[in-house]
Amino acid sequence: MTDHEHEAEAALAALDASGLRAVRLLYADLHGVARGKDIPLRHFPGMAGEGVTFCGAVMGTDLRHTPVVGGEEGYVDLAVKPDLQTLRVVPWLPEVAWCLGEAWTLDGEAHWPVCPRNLLRRAVGAYAEHGLEPVVAPELEFFLLERDPSAPGGLRRYVDELSRVYTVGAVSDPREVVLKMLLWCDELGLEAFAANHEYMNSQYEINLKHSGALDAADRAFMLKAAVKEIAVRESLLATFMGRPFSDQGGSGFHLHLSLNGEDGRNAFADDARPDGLSPLAASFVAGVIDHAQGLQALLRADALGLALRAVPADRRREAFLQVWTVKEAYVKALGGGLTIALDSFVVETLSERPKVRFLDPAVDGAAWHFRQWRPSPPHLLGLALHRPQAEPVIAVRHVALKP
Repeated sequence: MTDHEHEAEAALAALDASGLRAVRLLYADLHGVARGKDIPLRHFPGMAGEGVTFCGAVMGTDLRHTPVVGGEEGYVDLAVKPDLQTLRVVPWLPEVAWCLGEAWTLDGEAHWPVCPRNLLRRAVGAYAEHGLEPVVAPELEFFLLERDPSAPGGLRRYVDELSRVYTVGAVSDPREVVLKMLLWCDELGLEAFAANHEYMNSQYEINLKHSGALDAADRAFMLKAAVKEIAVRESLLATFMGRPFSDQGGSGFHLHLSLNGEDGRNAFADDARPDGLSPLAASFVAGVIDHAQGLQALLRADALGLALRAVPADRRREAFLQVWTVKEAYVKALGGGLTIALDSFVVETLSERPKVRFLDPAVDGAAWHFRQWRPSPPHLLGLALHRPQAEPVIAVRHVALKP
C-alpha cells in the first residue's frame, strides 16, 4: 500500500462514519459548476495518489455544452486529485462523503493551467509574500423555482409574493426547504450561520462565516452544490444566476474582504486614524477603484444575455429583434454609428415604450424617450427621441402604399 493509500484510509477512518459506501470527488470548472465522480469506498484509497481522470474539454466548454477551446490540443485528459482535508460526510445522504479535488496534468508534474482552486492558492501565496493573509466571508443569493409546464420557460417561483424580505418561517418558506438547507449546510461544516428570504420574490440568502480565502472559496463552492442538490431532492430548482427574471432584480455574490497581518490582526483597521482605516485599507480601495473597469469582465453580468435567457425559447428571436431595434434607433439618433458602444446602455423592458438604462452617468436618461411599433407583421419600427423638456406626444399615421 502506498503512502497516498495510507493517508486516504486514515482520512476515511477519521470520519468515524458507519454506513459510508462512496466518496463523491468534486471540483469546479471555469463556470463554478460542480463536476466530479462517485467512487465506491473500497476504490477510493487506490485513486487518491494518481487521481481520477476527466476529459480536459470540460475546462473549455460553455454552459450550452459546446467545447469552445482546447480542440487544437486534442482534448487530453486531466487528473483530479483529492484534498483529503476537505473530506466530510453528507448529512442528507450519510452513505456518501464529499471530497474536493484539484486538476493536474496526467504526469502529476503540475496543476492543470486553469485549475481554479490552484489559481486562488497562487493569489493567496502572493499576499503571503507581503506578510498578509486574505480573509473572506461569502454571501450568496439564489432563487428557488418549481417546474411548471404552463409557466413561462417551464418554471415558476416557489414563493411569488412581494415584501417577503428578511422574513423566515412558513410565510416565506412554506415547505421549510431553506431551513433544511441552512441546517444541513452547517452540519456539512460550511459554517452556515443564518438564512432568510431576500428582497426579490422567491430569493433567499445563506450566510457563511469568514475564514482564509481558500477555505472560504471551498465552502462557497460546496454551499452552491448543496443548495442545488437539496432543491432537486425537494422537487425544486435553485439558481444562482445573476438575473434570471426580467421583472425582478438580480442575485448578488457579496464578498466581505479584509487582510490579516503577520500578527493575525486585521491589517485594514487603525483605531488611531479618524476613519478607523489603515493606509493599507485606503490603498486596497484605491486599487479596486483604479481597476474597476477591467473587473467588469469578471463581475458584471451580460445584461442582454440574462434578459434573453429569461424569455421563453420560442420568443427569444423576436425579443432580440426588439432589443436591437431600440439600440439601432438610439445609435442613429446620436449620429455616431457604431462608434457608440452598444454596451453603454441596457434595454431593460420590451414593450411599446421600452425602458432603457444608461451606464454612463453623464447621459441624462430622463431626456431620452423610446417607442416601438409594428407597421406590418414582418417589420418593426423603433424611435429614439431626445427631448429634455417634457414627455413628447408622438402620433403615428399608417399610410398604405399602392404597388
